[in-house]
Amino acid sequence: TETLNKLKKGQRELSQELGRTPTVTELAEYVELPEEEVKDLLCRARQPVSLETKVGDGDDTELLDLLASEGSQPEELVDGECLRMDMRDLLDQLPDLQGRVLKMRYGIDCEEPMSLSSIARELEMSRDRARSLERRAHEELRRLSKGMVSYLAA
Repeated sequence: TETLNKLKKGQRELSQELGRTPTVTELAEYVELPEEEVKDLLCRARQPVSLETKVGDGDDTELLDLLASEGSQPEELVDGECLRMDMRDLLDQLPDLQGRVLKMRYGIDCEEPMSLSSIARELEMSRDRARSLERRAHEELRRLSKGMVSYLAA
């Protein structure tokens, strides 16, 4: 504990002198200890912090409130909705049957994606005709979406 107290005192003094948190190397030189020992002491001296610890000026914010959630962030939700709207706009530019086939194939504007066989049955056509419409729709989308490449990269 004497070495740890020496280390903490050195850390405070060096922080004031430098105006920033010292590096492990700087701290080791200051307290005249090997760098590995300083690293080890710093790791062992860490105290767990409760997520319910109050932070900030008031007593109304807890550390837990500041941690990022695993859910979608508002800007991600907006970006996703904008992308969906832009994709619908692109699909609406396709000839009617091609657009319908792709929307059904990928579950856009319906519950879930459909197989080519299901699409063919629904639209009363052969499976080969549905596949051909899907292929042509993809080709047309590639042509129409050249301008979206920079949008998607951003």
